[in-house]
Amino acid sequence: MPLIVIIFATWFLAILAGTVAQQDALIEWYGNQQRALQVRVLATDLNQQIRETGTAPADLATFASQAGYEHQRLAINTPWQGYAVSSTLNDGNWQYPRVTVFSQQAGTAVTTTQYLDASHNACGSTAFDNVATWCGSKNSYWWRFDLKDEYARQISVEKAAQQRLLQKFASYYAKVSNNQQVFPNPGGSGVKLTDLIVGYSQTAATCTGQYQWQGVPLDCSDLYSVWGTPRVYNYLSEDFIAILATAPFKNSAGEDVHIASQLDATYRPAN
Repeated sequence: MPLIVIIFATWFLAILAGTVAQQDALIEWYGNQQRALQVRVLATDLNQQIRETGTAPADLATFASQAGYEHQRLAINTPWQGYAVSSTLNDGNWQYPRVTVFSQQAGTAVTTTQYLDASHNACGSTAFDNVATWCGSKNSYWWRFDLKDEYARQISVEKAAQQRLLQKFASYYAKVSNNQQVFPNPGGSGVKLTDLIVGYSQTAATCTGQYQWQGVPLDCSDLYSVWGTPRVYNYLSEDFIAILATAPFKNSAGEDVHIASQLDATYRPAN
């Protein structure tokens, strides 16, 4: 074979190899960008679902089966992508779970169990299932969320909703009946609002329509807390009531967290 042919062939193969390498690098780059984008989109929707329900989905299949999140069904089975919910953590104030979604580069990917262990923590020395700080591997795209970080906002939203509901009872109290002003008496000290509506048989998920009890207009956002738990009407006296809801999370001692707002009509501000 003439030398010039050998030189040409070598040169051509070198160019071809370089082109292939560039194409492989470009494909890998686009793949990584797609992984990063997918984690961001999943994290956004997961965070929204947590805000709506107060709890983390057990797995991505459960997450994508919920109304409003069906569009994620194609994304949840991406190779080297993972999702995890920790066991119950306790920081001395709250008991809470931690969640993460992550996507690894194929060339450095490990199993989910390995990914979550202490050796792959990029910002600490403990595993994912530990109250201490945890970050995903540097060779991956990840999102982590401790549900305790959402509790203050949820409590604030619930308190605001309770105040709106109490205003309805305040309007009832403002009406004089039989020469007196009183709050409606449910016949017990603490009764679920849903139990006060004759014939009511719905749940937080199926509730629709408008209702009345003792002339007080009630809708589904009145009957149920922001977590979907039934609100309780506490009749303390004819001039003193409170609204109570139970959160789905617990304090550090493992006790239920009750959120309450009261309306005391016996109180008169000083002039």
